[in-house]
Amino acid sequence: MKTAVVVDDSPIELLMGRKLLEKLGYTVFAASGGEEALNLVRENYAALVICDVTMPGMSGLELLEATRNFAQPPIFIMASSLDDAAQAVDCMRAGAYGYLTKPLREEQLGNAIKDAVVRREKELEARHHLETITKYDPLTGVLNKDEFLRLLAQRVRSARKQDHPGALLFVNVDGLRYINNSYGHQEGDRALQHVATLLGKSIRPHDFVARFGGDLFAIHFAGIESGDIGANVQRVLDGVEAARITLGGKQHSLTITVGGAECQAQVPLEKLINDADFALHLAKRAGRNRFHLYQERDKAEQAELGEQLDSLGIVKSALDGRRFEMHFQPIVNLQSGETRHYEALIRLFDDDGRMLPPAKFIKTAETFGLINRLDRMVVSACLEKLAQMALEGSSAGLAINLSGKSVEDPELLKLIQHELSARNIDPSRVTFEITETALFHNLDQVQHFVQQIKGMGCRLALDDFGVGFSSFYYIKQLDIDYLKIDGSFIQNVLSSANDQVFVRAMVEISRVFDMQVIAEWVENAEVAELLKSLGVEYGQGYHFGKPGPLIAG
Repeated sequence: MKTAVVVDDSPIELLMGRKLLEKLGYTVFAASGGEEALNLVRENYAALVICDVTMPGMSGLELLEATRNFAQPPIFIMASSLDDAAQAVDCMRAGAYGYLTKPLREEQLGNAIKDAVVRREKELEARHHLETITKYDPLTGVLNKDEFLRLLAQRVRSARKQDHPGALLFVNVDGLRYINNSYGHQEGDRALQHVATLLGKSIRPHDFVARFGGDLFAIHFAGIESGDIGANVQRVLDGVEAARITLGGKQHSLTITVGGAECQAQVPLEKLINDADFALHLAKRAGRNRFHLYQERDKAEQAELGEQLDSLGIVKSALDGRRFEMHFQPIVNLQSGETRHYEALIRLFDDDGRMLPPAKFIKTAETFGLINRLDRMVVSACLEKLAQMALEGSSAGLAINLSGKSVEDPELLKLIQHELSARNIDPSRVTFEITETALFHNLDQVQHFVQQIKGMGCRLALDDFGVGFSSFYYIKQLDIDYLKIDGSFIQNVLSSANDQVFVRAMVEISRVFDMQVIAEWVENAEVAELLKSLGVEYGQGYHFGKPGPLIAG
């Protein structure tokens, strides 16, 4: 039964609306005001509300807002005696599915309802799709990293309370790189799907498995005793090795290497993850197709491996001596071919003038508390560069990478505000890039940072988007201008249907949230053209230019 509520303070319009809806097959309830209508909607689970915009007491828009938190909010179509475009826009922004001018007519009303129902169905489908991809790895169908970590945190807390230890395992697919190199990445993807299926079949019903990215999976054994872990892992190892898969036209038997750690009382989740990861390192070092469970005796080697004092001295010396350069890589509009902004990338040099690997010195800076200082240097250098560019007649903008730890730094916000003002820089030329890792660990601080920089007029880009899928949730929480699709989804996009589907989904989601998409690792014209056809607005990669100390134009 289709149920509708018609709301109008005019008895004539109320009667007319009721008759039209009954003609269209609805069971109709009528209300002369918003408060009465709210009760009718709640009591009769109305699917449709035809509502006057302006009424005494509760207005139509206030009624709409009051129903938005219902489990199944009704479709609202607003009606007004005014043919007011501004009012119509306000209604649609508030969540209405249509705006009609009174007096209502049967054909007009029927078409508006039909369009509204189709739109609602599409929104529900999109919401379901979004919920699915926020929890599951799109390639293998198992849980993704962030959903796994969320469930693991719950399990660990429960295990501590019940004193039933479990175990965390990290699983590496042996030789995936060679499969990719020999047979191509599509075959590599098939290998990952094959292993994911086998892992799912090998574990117990109350255990769960996830893909953490690349060739790395994770398993949680729930409520397992210490003495049973080895036997259960061996069953998983044997199950994977026994299965056969055809790759490159040949039969293969794949193997996995597993490292694990027991969930124990008083052991923080982060340490559990680190111990399991280090156990995987030890298992891989010992060879393939084996298992290592983290032991007390592993602590000394773990500590030794974590020592980065040599690189720390080099990084600190480079910072003290300001031995760094900013390099810039163009970000190109795929439609027009114009370059309106560049990504700024820091290059650090040791005492002998040799360039340090960025990944290495950035990790060292984060580990030893130098990252805030490094990021402040980068911000200052970039804003100085923007001021110089303005004097030279360039209006191009810069995208500046920030560490997750730096968004918590109140001094950085003060620095940004001071430099923008002192150098008279147009803040819309400044984009700050943060990764989804930063969002995952400190959402509250990130929200505060974003509010502050957006208040200054700067822009925000979410970098490495899609790697962990946590970002799907966070993009609703933040005012993001750009989504930067991680290069791992672009490098094989010409041959990978999965990657093309992912990119297309990112474009659709970005439009819902009024964002623009930047694709990284665009290496050739064919990739650029494909991305353009998929609706991606911007591209970045060696096809458009390598990072360098100079900005063209």
